[in-house]
Amino acid sequence: MPAACATLLDTLHALVHADGVVTPYEFALQKVITRALGLAARPRDVLHVLAPSAVSAELSLALSVAARLDATA
Repeated sequence: MPAACATLLDTLHALVHADGVVTPYEFALQKVITRALGLAARPRDVLHVLAPSAVSAELSLALSVAARLDATA
């Protein structure tokens, strides 16, 4: 399974970078898949979930960037 995951992640990386442009959607999707596969490979790792209020500044920044990118697209 680890070899298959590595192959999948390598292929995903190649697809995301194939056209020389990484869109925010491609970037986010790649990170989500990479994280999910990492958690599947190590199911005993503890996932620390933060309350939205604990990361409100970070969420605000991320949403602002997403809105700005959407407005310029």
